[in-house]
Amino acid sequence: MATVGQSNSFNARLGRINDPRNVSYFDPETGMNIPKRLSKQLILKKSKKKSLASAVLASLVLGAVAMLAISVGFHRVGLVDQWYPMLTMMSGALAALLIGQLFKLNRLPHLIAQFVGLIVTMSGFHNLVLLFPDQFAVLYSPALVAKVQAATELGSIVFLGQNYTF
Repeated sequence: MATVGQSNSFNARLGRINDPRNVSYFDPETGMNIPKRLSKQLILKKSKKKSLASAVLASLVLGAVAMLAISVGFHRVGLVDQWYPMLTMMSGALAALLIGQLFKLNRLPHLIAQFVGLIVTMSGFHNLVLLFPDQFAVLYSPALVAKVQAATELGSIVFLGQNYTF
């Protein structure tokens, strides 16, 4: 049986633990006061730490890179000609969605940014070819660079087969 002294010390310890002013305990290993309870505001603040803008920017870049990678892959393998935009676009979208799932970029703003990156790359890719013809001749082929130079102008946008020069 517990003695009266042990019972009193136990009750005193319980009183200190349950005291509403006692909000932390001292950890001798780290030498810090560790909070006993976290407020909901602190938990919500920690969970909202990620910036949506940086994730959307990453999604935009992801869509553009996926489109470039798919178009290079199609051209190198020779499966699809560069001028079949819908098949290239759908393959790029699928690649962007799959890679986005790996990086947990699967919310609606991320998906919209991925498709915007795909569309911007698809409609403005020829401007990069016109700016850097030697590098793209190595990456793709000199024939593709000649086709792009003959069909488009620098500073234009190709959308649904039409060239729009600004």
